[in-house]
Amino acid sequence: MGAPSPNEGELLFRGSDAFRVEPGVVFLGVEPTPWLTDIHQRAWVRLAGHAGGASPHYLPNEWTPHVSLAERLSPEDLQRGLSILARMDLPNRGYVDTLRLISLPPARVLHSRTWSQQ
Repeated sequence: MGAPSPNEGELLFRGSDAFRVEPGVVFLGVEPTPWLTDIHQRAWVRLAGHAGGASPHYLPNEWTPHVSLAERLSPEDLQRGLSILARMDLPNRGYVDTLRLISLPPARVLHSRTWSQQ
């Protein structure tokens, strides 16, 4: 029997993983719930005309829902980060507090919305 379905605004962290690119990124994977997938799809549609430099990794069918925990990691630090994350008690739940649209680099907030929990 799996975990119960998350409510709107609730995130289920299902495990840790890495984007094995140079430099590396470690992250917590987030279950792609209908609510989260819908938010992403609607944002993609609304921003499509403004996302000229967007990575294809953010396309709705290619996107990996995640929370980045560390980036710009050497291969050794990436492995160290994964071994630390492997000891976390997952799955676990969290809640969306704020949604932000940012541009990189440098990090700059373009839009921010506080998410009210019902």
